[in-house]
Amino acid sequence: PLNDEFARVLGCEVVTDTDTFAGLGGDSLSYVEMSVRIEEALGYLPDGWHLIPVGELNRLEPRHPNGGSQTETSVVLRALAIVGVVGTHVGLFGLLGGAHLLLAIAGINFARFQLASGDQRHHLRRAFASIGRIAVPTMAYVGLLHLTSDRYTVANVLLINNYLADGVWRYWYWFVEVLVQVLLVAAAVFAVPGVRRLERRHPFRFALAVLLGALALRHVPMGDPANDIYRTHSVLWLFALGWLVHRSTTIRQKALVSVLAVLTVSTFFTEPSRDAVVSAGILAVLWVGSVRIPRPLARSLATLAASSMYIYLVHWQVYPVLDRHLPALPVTLLTVLAGLVTWLAMRAVEGCVARAWLTARDRPASAPEALRAFAGALDPVHRVVRVMQQRRQRASVVGSP
Repeated sequence: PLNDEFARVLGCEVVTDTDTFAGLGGDSLSYVEMSVRIEEALGYLPDGWHLIPVGELNRLEPRHPNGGSQTETSVVLRALAIVGVVGTHVGLFGLLGGAHLLLAIAGINFARFQLASGDQRHHLRRAFASIGRIAVPTMAYVGLLHLTSDRYTVANVLLINNYLADGVWRYWYWFVEVLVQVLLVAAAVFAVPGVRRLERRHPFRFALAVLLGALALRHVPMGDPANDIYRTHSVLWLFALGWLVHRSTTIRQKALVSVLAVLTVSTFFTEPSRDAVVSAGILAVLWVGSVRIPRPLARSLATLAASSMYIYLVHWQVYPVLDRHLPALPVTLLTVLAGLVTWLAMRAVEGCVARAWLTARDRPASAPEALRAFAGALDPVHRVVRVMQQRRQRASVVGSP
């Protein structure tokens, strides 16, 4: 049954037949992996499966189509966007706008998952769980960088550097910083029951109002205007635009949002290539819900989409090292591969933490064993940090007069 698959992907102890993906706190990070597992079990992906109770999914008749896999456009774009980010930074090609397109897709997923459940009681718990899946690994990773390099500051670790950086080359993790800041504000706003009721009563108009408010903020002066594309108040409208895309259900609504997308994008960025990437991506999600592609390619794209955050995190450290020895194409491929490996490693660590927590909860007497097991799982990380600190100390001694 799919109950076990839901439990593995979402880290739940028990999943009942009445539970849904959205109700269990699923988000964009777990959505891609769960969709792959459902398609493997059923042979296709049911429309709106994230709102269908698990018991109903179990009762669906499996199919075995030969025409490839029906893959959501947003998943394909997430995969292409992260490859575009890495390839552009490496210098393989000049395709700007991938990270800003990912921000719009994040707005789509916010409306799709965070606002899907009508259960107000657990809103904050689910919201912070979703934020934690993004913020905690990022802060841990950047914290390690801060300990081993003077290029990263406490502001980087706290995910507020997009407002404190003093130069364009210090905005390495602006995308994650913006996303976490936006989700924190959204969690606080929707903790008010009246706001949630108003959004559910008028979903399209509410999202349109949010977009208009965000557009009023995007040119508020705050520091160097050249760096506005990295600051939350300036790019919040992209997240809101994605939100509005998801709330567009009629032809008239989609036509209006199409015009808004072209106008807002073309009047904000100064690079035509970035305009084209962001606009085309948003319009593709708006008008083309899914595409049928060969199953092996669909699996590869789904894996890239699921690991996109980790590819984004590690690529800043990987490609500058490889770039000294290899051409751009293998550097791009190896950098993406490093992100995939990091994602798999983090999944293993998360599983270890979950098992240790369950062991400590269910058998209090064995809690020290669980803690020792968890510490053992993190021991390789400690060793890496010690080695990097030693190398940094030796380098500083050699470079001193």
